Amino acid sequence: MAKTSNMFDYLDWRGDLSFRAAPFNEVDNLILSVTAFVDFSPSAAEGETAELKPAVAEFAALPEEKRYLGAIIPPQITDVAVKASQCKRFEGTLVRDFVNTVSEKDTEQFSAVTFLLPDGSVFVAYRGTDDTLTGWKEDLMIGLKNGVPAQLRAAEYLCRAADRSAGPIRVGGHSKGGNLAVWAAVNAPDDVAERIVAVYSNDGPGFLSDFTESASCRRMEDRIINLVPESSIVGALLQRVGKYRVIASSQKNIMQHDPLSWEVKADRFVDRKSRTKFGSESDKAIRSWIDSMSEDEKKDIADTLFAALDATGAKTVTDLKNNPLRSAMAMQKAFNSTDREKREKVNGLVKRLFRLK
Repeated sequence: MAKTSNMFDYLDWRGDLSFRAAPFNEVDNLILSVTAFVDFSPSAAEGETAELKPAVAEFAALPEEKRYLGAIIPPQITDVAVKASQCKRFEGTLVRDFVNTVSEKDTEQFSAVTFLLPDGSVFVAYRGTDDTLTGWKEDLMIGLKNGVPAQLRAAEYLCRAADRSAGPIRVGGHSKGGNLAVWAAVNAPDDVAERIVAVYSNDGPGFLSDFTESASCRRMEDRIINLVPESSIVGALLQRVGKYRVIASSQKNIMQHDPLSWEVKADRFVDRKSRTKFGSESDKAIRSWIDSMSEDEKKDIADTLFAALDATGAKTVTDLKNNPLRSAMAMQKAFNSTDREKREKVNGLVKRLFRLK
């Protein structure tokens, strides 16, 4: 099988080209979206600005345990950030206003950073779901209602970023970060919206229909780009806003969510004509399953899953991974102690999903 190319190869091929020689493109978007996983708080916390190269180097020099991103986040993401920061293409890039908030009380996980690029444009990057279970709980809430805490924070952050900068604005993120990017752009006031030239949702989940059918969405939809791997599940959840492209990945099925697997040719991702059979069947099954649930049923699933996760005592996905048997037993015990009617309802909903497949 021929070797596929990814972001690392792109930086080898085009890392010596300035934005004047080769304008900003969709691969640059993904590079900056994953660089948002770097902890910039020592040098570019909110209200502060730093050069990208030394800021990334400072993070990369930390001990391994302090650079740890989580059980399901590829550690090579740090390597992408390092390589990008050292190449001519991103030379002179500034990083500003890094924020990272996790609130168990409010079920909020939010992180964002602003990049000031050498071509005079601005890229606002939202981090995807991190290792915290709070973040995963908030992901579930996105399927239940519009306006979860991180979405509201994302809109506020974009306005501040616009106030503190000049020039055209691009917004992006991977996974949940893509969802936040779309939410923020759609809800931007007119003076900010008119500066937005592109919004990238890199395999990010969608929204409930009352959001996607709004006038604000229609205003922004021609600038929103959804990049979804051919078999990935995350980017097919809920309803999308804007343009939609199916792209190639070197991984299989749900593992295609890994941005390091996305195939690159020249300055763009490799296109696929359509979703794979697995991808299209998953799309139909999950959407039908979600559409079949009442608001009360959705709440029952959320409450049941939250209670099961809380019963483990874990705070992160890493905690669950490090104690899989104990975590599984605690979750099963919590589920069994759930109100019988609610438990049967959840079982029925899950069985309905598998029947749809």
